[in-house]
Amino acid sequence: MSPCPSTWSATSPAPTGEDADNLVWAREVRRGLDRLAAEQREVLELAYFGGRTQVEIASELGLPLGTVKARMFRGLRRMGHTMGIRRQ
Repeated sequence: MSPCPSTWSATSPAPTGEDADNLVWAREVRRGLDRLAAEQREVLELAYFGGRTQVEIASELGLPLGTVKARMFRGLRRMGHTMGIRRQ
């Protein structure tokens, strides 16, 4: 599952510096996700790429809502640490 398309056609506007920054950020996010435990990655992908709520994820996976929330919290915290993002 790729969060960012990497193809431009001749009729597309030329990529900008912002496009390049977004592509770099998307790659960093993908690397961060790839470093997570499968259970954490699954709930984060369903939420952020699949557009599902925590309640929907819990129902779909047959998990308690608290388990989904904990996996999301721990996954986001670990991604922040591995990507060098610190809360202020």
